[in-house]
Amino acid sequence: MLYSFKNEKEYKDPTESIDLRVFSSVRSSEDSTHRPNSFIVYSPELTFSLVASSEAEKEDWIRAIGRAIVVSRATTWNVEDE
Repeated sequence: MLYSFKNEKEYKDPTESIDLRVFSSVRSSEDSTHRPNSFIVYSPELTFSLVASSEAEKEDWIRAIGRAIVVSRATTWNVEDE
């Protein structure tokens, strides 16, 4: 799961709850959004656009979310196979 919050360092009442098991991938979206450090998490049905505070943070988020998507899909497939 990926959660967003209104205020930094206040981790209650998330504004968004994103179940990464339903998403296909994550990628930079600066070309389409024209916003620095933007990236999207997407599936055929849904797209979430996010913005990091720096290029390095954006790349960290893309790597972490990409790994989480892969792990969540592997876990889902293993459970369904049993």
